[in-house]
Amino acid sequence: MDEMLEPAAQFLVGMTLVVGLYRWSFTGVLREKWSLVRAFTEARLHHVVVGWVMGFVSMPLWGIWLERGALLAALFLVGWYAMTFGALVDWRIMRLMNRQMLRCEGGQLFALLIVMSLSWYVFESAAKINGWLFIGLGGVMAMSLPQAQLERRPMRMRKSAQRVPSIAVGAGILMLGISGLQMRQEVGVVFFLPFANPLLLEGMVGRVIGSLFLGAVVGLLIDMVTRGAKRAYFGYLLAGGILIGVGIGMNVAVEPLWVGVIAGVWIINTTLNRVAVLQLAEGNSLILRISLLGIVGVFAGTHIAGSHFVWELFGMSLGLFFCLPAIRYIGQQMAGQAGRQIIYWRSLFNQGELGLVATLALGLSAGSSVATSVGAAWLLCELLYALSGNGLAALVRGFSGRVARLSEA
Repeated sequence: MDEMLEPAAQFLVGMTLVVGLYRWSFTGVLREKWSLVRAFTEARLHHVVVGWVMGFVSMPLWGIWLERGALLAALFLVGWYAMTFGALVDWRIMRLMNRQMLRCEGGQLFALLIVMSLSWYVFESAAKINGWLFIGLGGVMAMSLPQAQLERRPMRMRKSAQRVPSIAVGAGILMLGISGLQMRQEVGVVFFLPFANPLLLEGMVGRVIGSLFLGAVVGLLIDMVTRGAKRAYFGYLLAGGILIGVGIGMNVAVEPLWVGVIAGVWIINTTLNRVAVLQLAEGNSLILRISLLGIVGVFAGTHIAGSHFVWELFGMSLGLFFCLPAIRYIGQQMAGQAGRQIIYWRSLFNQGELGLVATLALGLSAGSSVATSVGAAWLLCELLYALSGNGLAALVRGFSGRVARLSEA
């Protein structure tokens, strides 16, 4: 009995801290007086602290159940974000891409390839990181890239530019899928076909085909179920179909990220509710960001309590995340060769939640300790940029201006 009292007391104290932190974040006086505290809460980083406290104090009582629940939530978020990306793969949207955007993202990917190659050459022996895990880490960095803002042509792109699919994100999804299939334990998938022998898919090629096939089936079923559905229930049916699809994919060792993407492509090109799908994909970003931060906090709490943390992976990820502003700047410079350019310096230090989604996707195949280590590096950069991003942007702008004047002289 005494053995249960201490974990229970720890859990109650932790929940009290969670409630107090939430109340302080909404009504705290410090938010009005201290700009750093206001920047911290506006970036929603206090949800990470809340998740960390919940994971840490819950570990002795029901940490394993909390971690399984967090894994299920992470699986759904990965599938949902993948579906929203797939929903952009539509000719009516893709034709809005121009040469300036292609140069920007192509330059970023080329610079990232150089940085990743140098990192592998330097840290291969020291970090002792699996090669497929390193490829997955490259996918995380690629999905973190497209945060720089460029001036768009004022024709028809002004209303739809924010929905144009990103080549860098697509490359990151491809890299994460390949590395995930290699790291995930192989399971033979059997398809029972009418009037034919069962089809067994195994090996890398078989699992790639299985991922694409399952994504198409999920998209088809969601399209059939949502036709004629009321607008109030459309989102629930879509979310339920995605969760079932990526859950099946996770259990048969195919790539849930690819399942979500193919399902999104199928839905957007066949559904009669195209506008509703796009509105759902764009309308819940705040809720999804809070969920992402909370889940990563829970993973951090449970794994730190269990002493599972990969410091080498954390250090390498942190160094790569610090290189991303320079890579974004290179992409902006290359895009500026195609026409007039306006550089939004602060956007070089914006980190969007796609990098965190990619971290969770990597953790689904490589283990939640990997997600915790890479996610901690992402959160540290996000904290730094939230507190001092404006100062860093002013510093980089001044330095770039001096270099430009010296080169002209």
